[in-house]
Amino acid sequence: MHLQESCQGAALLMAAALLSLAGCVAPGQMMLAPGADKVRITKNPSDVSACVAVGTVDSRPELDSEVYMRNHTVGHNGDTLLITYDPSDQQGKLLANGVIETGVEYRCGKP
Repeated sequence: MHLQESCQGAALLMAAALLSLAGCVAPGQMMLAPGADKVRITKNPSDVSACVAVGTVDSRPELDSEVYMRNHTVGHNGDTLLITYDPSDQQGKLLANGVIETGVEYRCGKP
């Protein structure tokens, strides 16, 4: 019976830990991937003139745009993101497919 009580206690402790962790990130909220906080974001094409394009990214309205785009850039081994479309520059218009920002991912530093 001691083993059963121990297992029940462990299960309760695990459930409490999971519930406390669930409160750390709100539903729909994304966390930065390792290295994503170091991605440089620019709207100036001359900032990436000596860089290598590694991909493109479109944000999604249901996600945290900046976090999503930083994570995507890191996932393509990029370190710089050139925003090519920003609705704040276009009176807040969404693109037809619901995209709110678009960008080209670049690697400007050493691979």
